[in-house]
Amino acid sequence: MTFKPKFAALVVAGLISGCTVPAQQVQPVPELAPIVGQDIPAGVACEQLVDNVVNKVGGCEGYIPMHALSSEQAAEIALLNTKLASEVSPIVNFDFNKDVLTPKAVAIVDAQAAWMRRYPQIRFSVFGHTDLVGSEAYNFDLAKRRAETVVARLINRGVDDDQLDALVSFGKTRPLIKTNGPEEINRRTLTEVTGYLDKPRLYATVPVNCAWIKPSYLPSHPSCVSVPSAAPRPPVPPATIVIQTQSWDPNDPNRPATSTSASFSNDGKTKTAFADSKSGDLYTSVQVKTTGNVREITFQNGDKYVTDANGNNAHKVAP
Repeated sequence: MTFKPKFAALVVAGLISGCTVPAQQVQPVPELAPIVGQDIPAGVACEQLVDNVVNKVGGCEGYIPMHALSSEQAAEIALLNTKLASEVSPIVNFDFNKDVLTPKAVAIVDAQAAWMRRYPQIRFSVFGHTDLVGSEAYNFDLAKRRAETVVARLINRGVDDDQLDALVSFGKTRPLIKTNGPEEINRRTLTEVTGYLDKPRLYATVPVNCAWIKPSYLPSHPSCVSVPSAAPRPPVPPATIVIQTQSWDPNDPNRPATSTSASFSNDGKTKTAFADSKSGDLYTSVQVKTTGNVREITFQNGDKYVTDANGNNAHKVAP
C-alpha cells in the first residue's frame, strides 16, 4: 500500500486541517514530571521509552522507534486515520465517572473492531481521556480503565491483540472543551492507526525507571507522575470601597440643608445613597450621620466608615 509523495502530502495537510480543535476550546497541556528514582515493572512498550535509553533496556535492544517511519508510510497512516474517522467513529464517550460501555458505545466499538479486522497488518492505539472533574491522579487511572475497557471489547470482537499497539491514559490533561464541570465530550477514548505489524513490537524485560518514559506516555503510568497538591489560593483582598459625601445646597427646595448624600464604589460598581440626618435613610440601606466635622456612613451589612465633613479620609471602624 503505497502512495505518490505529492498525494501523501495532501493527505497529511487534509488531516491536519480537518482535525484542528478551536484554540479557545483547548486547555494547555500541563507538564508532567516523572518521580525521580521511581521504578515500574517490566513490560513497558519500547516505543514509550526515550530514544537515548530505548536500545539499552533489556528486551528493547535493536528496537526501531516509530518515528523512523518514512514520510510516505506516515502519510499512509494519516490516510488510514482519515478513512477510519470517515467510516467509523474513532471516539467512544463515557458516562460521568464510569468506565463501562453504554449501549451506544458498544455499537461504536463493535464497528471499530469490524473495521480493524479488514486491516490485519495495521496496528492501533487507544487513548483514554476524562473531563476536568477530580484530581489528576484519579483521572489518570479512570482514563486508563476506559481505554482498557475498549481494548477488551475489541479483542472480544475478534481483533488480534498484536494489532493493539499501545494503551495510553491522558487523564484530564487533554480536554476538547475547557470547562471545569462534567462534560461528555471530554470523557472519551480515541482509537488511532499508529503503525504496521512488520515493525518490531517489543517490551522491556527489566523494571524501567520513570525518568526513562517519554513525556507523552507518562500519563499511562500514574505511579510515575508527580501530581502536586493544589497550591492554596491567595486570600482575595477585600473590595476597595471609596466613599464620598456632600451636603445639599440649603437653597435647594427639594432637600433641607441637613440632608447629605453618600456614594460608594464596590468592585467597580458605584451606588449612591441619600440620607437625611434627622429622619435617617430615605432611599437605601445606607445611613449617614454628620456630627461637627465627622461623618459616619453605615451600610446594611453593619460596616461603618468615618470621613470628615467633606467626605475625605474615609476609614473603616468597628460597628
